[in-house]
Amino acid sequence: MPPTLSPTPRLLLALLPLTFLSAQAHELTHHLVAAPLCGGFGRLYFWTFTVAPGCYEARPWAVLATAAGPLFTYGLMYVGAGLLWRGGGAAAWGAALLAAQMPLARLVTVATGRGGDEGLVARALLGDASAWRPVIGVAALALMGPPVWALARAAAPGWPRARWTLALLLVPMLWSVLLRPLETRLDGLAPEALLGAGVPWVIAVTDSLVVLALLALWRPLARAVATAERGEGASGTAPGTR
Repeated sequence: MPPTLSPTPRLLLALLPLTFLSAQAHELTHHLVAAPLCGGFGRLYFWTFTVAPGCYEARPWAVLATAAGPLFTYGLMYVGAGLLWRGGGAAAWGAALLAAQMPLARLVTVATGRGGDEGLVARALLGDASAWRPVIGVAALALMGPPVWALARAAAPGWPRARWTLALLLVPMLWSVLLRPLETRLDGLAPEALLGAGVPWVIAVTDSLVVLALLALWRPLARAVATAERGEGASGTAPGTR
């Protein structure tokens, strides 16, 4: 059975570096899968990627690079759910990892047709994918439903499941919105200074610093789980507010 957790400040803070690194891993997956499909590296950015010039036109199968990103992200949702179900010190990291994949944001973009990798893949395969949007939405919901349900079940006593789940789903989206202007500025710094394989130095340095910040949060977040499992903050007032 999963432990009972509450959205403590440490848990919500851990979502900041995890959300950033999850988005980076998503784009890096696109970038690395595209290289062999296109016969060369494109260019990696903080929130997107480009393939080698003319790749999509000459090699239609390169759409697999677009599909690779969401498949990787859905996979991380299930890894997070597995850690959450396992319990112990890994539980809070599982909840944070799952939430950092922003499942609600993915579902909204698919359902509304406002971009999203799933929609791009559908258009590449089906042409006008608007008629298929409900099917794509149901498929996305089916993929993310079990992990999100595992997240909802981990709500501590005193925290209604809906409020707990929304907190964990919405906070990463907030972090993402706040990070976007900074990442846009960083993308503009020395754009031609590449580390290699189409990866800019500024991305490599920034990612390394964020990884260090995430490691610094490891032990505090593990202690947050122990606090939650003892039930502190679960009665009288909302957990984490004392």
